[in-house]
Amino acid sequence: MNKMTQLMSPSTGLSDGRLVVAYDGNVLANPYIVEIQMLNQTGKDIPANLFDSGAPITLDLGVPIIELIETGWEDWNDGSPVRHTPQATPSQSRLTMAPTLIPGHLMTTFTLLVEGEPDLEYAVPLIDVKVEFKDRPTRRRRSGDGAGVNRM
Repeated sequence: MNKMTQLMSPSTGLSDGRLVVAYDGNVLANPYIVEIQMLNQTGKDIPANLFDSGAPITLDLGVPIIELIETGWEDWNDGSPVRHTPQATPSQSRLTMAPTLIPGHLMTTFTLLVEGEPDLEYAVPLIDVKVEFKDRPTRRRRSGDGAGVNRM
């Protein structure tokens, strides 16, 4: 996970209801805001046909996803916005992204509201693509190719 922020702990001492975090009228006992970044570090596009048997990328947070708050796309080199809209769908504890073109140097950031402390597991079924997990990608400020390394 790149970043997670606990909004309120069940042991905050305010169990009398004076302070609550609620979403759509439902009180959340242990809410977190989670930010997950996926990065194609190379300058090479990853086409949809490299998704093994059409299987989606799956991020399982191990706790209920209350809301996918935002999905952002930017160029990893310079932080400029990218107009790219791969579909990410939350369901129970999982966020899935259907096979789609993943442009080179694309950083995708998912911001989610979850109930409970997340524990991320992921499946990235890409053929002939090296996948690495990092806590936080470091933006590079120079041009060049990542020599076939894709960080997601």
